Amino acid sequence: MSAKRRGRLTLADDKRGQAYTLEGVVSAIVVASALIIGLQAVDPAPWTDQDGIDTEEHRVLVSDLLEASSERQSMTATDDLTRAVTCLSDNNPNEAAFESDGIVGENIHQLLANQSGVNYQVFLDYTTENGDKEEIEVYSTAESPTSSSVTVTRQVPVYDNTPVHRGDECLRDDDDKIGDEDVDFYADERAGSGELYAFVTVRVVVW
Repeated sequence: MSAKRRGRLTLADDKRGQAYTLEGVVSAIVVASALIIGLQAVDPAPWTDQDGIDTEEHRVLVSDLLEASSERQSMTATDDLTRAVTCLSDNNPNEAAFESDGIVGENIHQLLANQSGVNYQVFLDYTTENGDKEEIEVYSTAESPTSSSVTVTRQVPVYDNTPVHRGDECLRDDDDKIGDEDVDFYADERAGSGELYAFVTVRVVVW
């Protein structure tokens, strides 16, 4: 009799089996819910071809363009990039130099703006007399870049005898030099730098 009782399914065994089954179902639901929430939280944009730019390609293109704009740079000759950063309007940078028809902006615009979905900003960076870093936005096609942006910079030395340029075409003004006392250039003069007045960095952000 005792052997038969041991092989028989009791009520307690049945309840225990139901509990194990219910626990397994609940666990599966929890795992599935976590997986769904996790997939919803992932932004697939950085891995798709429909969003973002080829950062390395654009880095090379913009870098080559800025280099070409400053190939003739020296203390006596004035290249396009130097003309652009020394082109003044009321002692501030003349943004016309970087607009779509400006001496530097036209080339950047032709390179980038004609590409569908590509935006860019252009800044002029410099250091104040107190050593603070300052920036001036001189052109922008949109408010802010995305995480897939690329930044290219080109440093432009400006000398005491570098001519000031004026007007939308940034024409040379032979009467005014950057180092003249009556010229209020937006970047402060570097102390103890001799004939070197300051460095202005052209920074292009593309996304």
